[in-house]
Amino acid sequence: RVMSCQAQLIEATQAEPTDILSLKDALRRLDVMDVSCSILRETKVGIEVRAHRRHPDPSISALVNGLLKRWKSLFSSTAPLAASAKANKQAQRGGAPVHAHAHITAAVSSSSAEAAEA
Repeated sequence: RVMSCQAQLIEATQAEPTDILSLKDALRRLDVMDVSCSILRETKVGIEVRAHRRHPDPSISALVNGLLKRWKSLFSSTAPLAASAKANKQAQRGGAPVHAHAHITAAVSSSSAEAAEA
């Protein structure tokens, strides 16, 4: 479904003149779809959508900016999960897990040691 919308976006954009009705239809269809981060990564539909961010038609730019905002929040809400999954995979392979706040912990430890010496 996402790929058919993506193809419709490309066709509407390449038409001379741009097929505004088809473009709006594809954006509206994407707007009502429940799209996951993995689908967005695989299809790269966000690249096609983003190209219309500053479209002269205000209804198109509003649809595009709404989609991009929603998709961006989807990525930011899954980012902590992805970071912890990456750390777990690395730990399972025998590597040291990556901690997001490791630099803070190291700074606090060194400042505590300096305070103890003083």
